[in-house]
Formats: sequence, structure tokens, C-alpha cells
Amino acid sequence: MCHQLKLKLKTPVSGKISTFSKVDTVICETRDLMNAVARLCTNVFVCQSK
Repeated sequence: MCHQLKLKLKTPVSGKISTFSKVDTVICETRDLMNAVARLCTNVFVCQSK
């Protein structure tokens, strides 16, 4: 997932719409990554509490 995000950031764009689309994609992928990390942390905490 991090590798995909790095590739998106390195992809050159030109134009206002392309830039907006790239930023939107990066935001969505970052949000998905953070959600995965949050789920992992929650599961670790639950397992630790047992």
C-alpha cells in the first residue's frame, strides 16, 4: 500500500483537473492506509486485553 502511494506521488501531472484528481487519489489512499493501521491497532489492543 505504501509503495502504491509513493508511485502516485511521483507520477507527473499537468493541468488543474489532473492535479486535483491526483491529490484526491492520494488523500483516499492515505485514508485507507490510516484505517488499516487503526484496525490493526484495535485488534492488537483487544488481543492484549484478553
